[in-house]
Amino acid sequence: MPYKIVNGKVEPLRYTSDDVLLKIQQDGIKFLDLQFTGLFGRFHHTTVAANMLRKDDFMDGLPKLDGSSIKGFTEIHESDLIIKPDPSTYAFIPWIEKYPTARLICDILSGGEKRASYLADPRGISKNAEKYVKENGYDISYWGPEVEFFVFDKLQVNTLTSFHSQSYEITSREAPWSTENV
Repeated sequence: MPYKIVNGKVEPLRYTSDDVLLKIQQDGIKFLDLQFTGLFGRFHHTTVAANMLRKDDFMDGLPKLDGSSIKGFTEIHESDLIIKPDPSTYAFIPWIEKYPTARLICDILSGGEKRASYLADPRGISKNAEKYVKENGYDISYWGPEVEFFVFDKLQVNTLTSFHSQSYEITSREAPWSTENV
């Protein structure tokens, strides 16, 4: 979540949908990266033209997600999902200079008439867990990502490889494809 420092304290920026629409104009944003987390923790995104975003989209969401393309989400016959941008997560992406871009982290909603929180959405799961904790008498619960990294045993780069094959090879006992899993 974007933040500011006031009197030496970190305070989250609490953008509303109106704030975000104004910031998009003020910052000259051309594209929005609508980001969400998959069931296995991988960050996914879809990019849309900034002028496509309307105030109603923060309430209703955007029909921009094929759930069958996300591992662990849905089968092809029930794949239409909705991504609902969270205005409090708006942030400018400074490393995309040519086309000013900002990002919004999104919740996933089930498609169709009933647009409820999608059961396999990690953000929805954590929100439901936090609600459950509060309903059971606890005031505070902390939720956050787990940062992971991978250790490579060997990395080979081949600049002489022909155009029809890979030019690198990664060897790692930790990799899912390894036959030497530890």
